[in-house]
Amino acid sequence: MLKVFIFGEIDDSAVKHIKFHASLWKDYMKEQENSNPAMQLLIKALIDGDRIQAVSEARKLCGAGIGHEKIIKEGIEVAMTRLDDICTMEQFNLLQIMLAGR
Repeated sequence: MLKVFIFGEIDDSAVKHIKFHASLWKDYMKEQENSNPAMQLLIKALIDGDRIQAVSEARKLCGAGIGHEKIIKEGIEVAMTRLDDICTMEQFNLLQIMLAGR
């Protein structure tokens, strides 16, 4: 059994279920990374912590007719997933994460 502060005790089958869905989500996010080259500029700006460039890229995407939901799902969420990967792979760079969070 795994003890989790919020949920109490979680049995092994629930842990497997959570890990399975997490892997599906990461696969989905990796697919989204390659979907739009213009979105890559937004993702890079977010990861680099360049908020002025990130806002500029988001505005360009809006101006090109890309919806807000798509920008969030394929841009911001992908950038946050990449930062999460950095944190969990012991390549932890606190400054990079702090800059991206601004």
